Amino acid sequence: MNVDHQPIDCVLGAADTDAQLPLTATRDRLLRAATELLLTRGYADTNIHRICRAAGTSYSTFTHYFGRKRHIAHEVADTLATRATHRISRTIPRDTDHLITTLAIWASILATRPGWVSLEFALAALDDTSRTEVSDRVGVIGDALTELLTATTFDTSGPRIDVDLVVTFLFTVVIGMSVQHDNGIDTTISGIRPHIELILRTAQL
Repeated sequence: MNVDHQPIDCVLGAADTDAQLPLTATRDRLLRAATELLLTRGYADTNIHRICRAAGTSYSTFTHYFGRKRHIAHEVADTLATRATHRISRTIPRDTDHLITTLAIWASILATRPGWVSLEFALAALDDTSRTEVSDRVGVIGDALTELLTATTFDTSGPRIDVDLVVTFLFTVVIGMSVQHDNGIDTTISGIRPHIELILRTAQL
């Protein structure tokens, strides 16, 4: 039987040795363990028992806090998306060159962490509800990128930029690079800069 899909009340019978630990300490250990496993082993090859062993806690503790593997996986993805959004939002580019550098740094970080992209694909494939959660995260990151582009001071004498098109192309490039990360694709900042420059030229109105 796949233990990841057992009802919660079927696995809470044993006494919980972690029950007296502070909520944040226990949850943080589980989240850190889940993050490491999900990003390195992938969603399919990570189960609750592995997470519990890595966190040094019990199965019943896990189900008490998270219920199912998919729930902690979505929380891991939420945390990653929040960090990415914060990184994007805290920068206001001075000019186009600064924007290109900022976007190249962001894209390089994502492209060299293919586990996150793979996790989102796996979660989106579970069902419609899970797919909606993934879509919401992508939307939040897209909104942050849109704000970044809108805040950039472009040369007013030059052509305008189709911001929505830039965001779409950025996601396409990052996903493509992360999928091909092990095939010799240059995911350094200097390697990604030409792609960003091409995207901005292509999106000129």
